[in-house]
Amino acid sequence: MGKCLNCRITVTDNTEVCPLCRCVLEKDGVAKMQYPNIVKKIRKLQLASRIYLLLAIVIEALLVYINLQYDPEFKWSFIPGYLFAIGYITLYYLVYGTRLSYTMDLIIGIIALFTLLDILDTFLGHIGWAWNYVQPGLLIAANIFILINMLVRRRGWQTYLTPQLILFIVSLAAIPLILTDTVTQPLVSMIAVILSIVLFLSYVILGGSRSKEELYRKFHF
Repeated sequence: MGKCLNCRITVTDNTEVCPLCRCVLEKDGVAKMQYPNIVKKIRKLQLASRIYLLLAIVIEALLVYINLQYDPEFKWSFIPGYLFAIGYITLYYLVYGTRLSYTMDLIIGIIALFTLLDILDTFLGHIGWAWNYVQPGLLIAANIFILINMLVRRRGWQTYLTPQLILFIVSLAAIPLILTDTVTQPLVSMIAVILSIVLFLSYVILGGSRSKEELYRKFHF
């Protein structure tokens, strides 16, 4: 049994590395002696997060006032407000350790980023660049990033199956968007869909029993 100081979880089996971040686990009773300043460091981060929240509220209130005074028709002040909110949520997760899992962090991050892109596209006239190019482009980049990490870290490649599965599911959302003409330039979206499907199926088929064990461990199917 050991504890991961990075993910703040306890691992009950005999492994020596964290299954989430691959950091070396600390044995019970050893972590406090080796890291006596960890509590002090966390308190400093908590204070920094509170200061960030206060400054974000003050700055956003000032931006809203300027927006309403000089350009009330175009609500541009909501864009930095959304960025402030995303920044605080990210900081809150890192400092207070309230993350449900690595998988949930990835899902929340994707949803937040895609929502931000939609908001920016809407405020800039709803041209359609977010759905047509940027979002599927990010999915393609994420697929390539995972592939490179799997090749570099071949011994722990199966840990990337979960984010690859999430990318596979997210990319499938492009199909109804194309059919309903929400995506008007489907080329990049179709590349993202095909790449996600091919890579995920390749990992599952070529990985054999290790892929099945990893998926069963994560989702119990």
